[in-house]
Amino acid sequence: MLTDLSLLTSKSVEAARGKSFFKYVSCGTAKAILSNNMLRWSSPILFNDPFYVQFDLHVEVNREAVKEKAIRLLWDTIHSDESVPSTNVLGKVIASSKKTLRRVPFQEFCNKVAVKIDEGLETLSSKLLPEFHEKLRNTFCLAKILCFSETEDNILMWSHYAEQHKGLVLKFRHIQDSSWGAAMPVAYTNEMPRLVEEGELIDMLGSQFSIDPVEVAKRLVYTKAIDWAYEREWRVWFGRGRSKEDLYEDLAFDPEELEAVYFGCRMMAEDRRDFTALIADCYPHVKIIQAQKAKNEFRLVFGPA
Repeated sequence: MLTDLSLLTSKSVEAARGKSFFKYVSCGTAKAILSNNMLRWSSPILFNDPFYVQFDLHVEVNREAVKEKAIRLLWDTIHSDESVPSTNVLGKVIASSKKTLRRVPFQEFCNKVAVKIDEGLETLSSKLLPEFHEKLRNTFCLAKILCFSETEDNILMWSHYAEQHKGLVLKFRHIQDSSWGAAMPVAYTNEMPRLVEEGELIDMLGSQFSIDPVEVAKRLVYTKAIDWAYEREWRVWFGRGRSKEDLYEDLAFDPEELEAVYFGCRMMAEDRRDFTALIADCYPHVKIIQAQKAKNEFRLVFGPA
């Protein structure tokens, strides 16, 4: 069921194109990034969220209601001249057997199909889901992720990831062939995502729907607890030339992708001088911006360094 997760990025380019992304970093991390012209892509195992890709998708439905609606949908499909999706396995059977099935009395049809649906739902929960989750975990352990925020002015982000406002924020822009052209936003919720919603399961059992493994994987990849919503995170998965064995990999970025650097409001004068010189030497096109505390509000304001 699971396919190459590089497919996760294929539909996201339009969402990220034209956006700017921000990376909150300590002075030490910023020096490594700017000196080496590289960003670190990390395995989910290294993340500070213990739930990230470490939970199972679930199926919570009213089985009797699902069964009843799926049977009715199958019956209507059999007696309809409309084609059924070719990607649905049951749909293929229905398509090749419509004439025969139309001669079966409704109650007899219901009894036979109900048994098959019960067997299918039991197999899904007892066998297919555990196998799928195991394959997901094995795949995700080898994955690498690059994380950004869509905002540069979050006080908590500066505190948590930019050395209590002594660090920096790096602003990257999307240019042609940028890896983060494939970035997608994280969805924040109190509930763990389901493998399928009840309506999708009814359509699947009724031959009208097939599970898209890419969409299912995205529910894991781009879902986090509501507590993390302040991060306003965007993520990029995979990329060309990425190693599967290491927990992280440092990959080069195009210097033109770096648009601006924000100095924290508590940055030490020595660090400010060092980074100003480094940026002028290696990234002369990059704007240097200084964060300051607003006078009458709990927010940051920005101006020339």
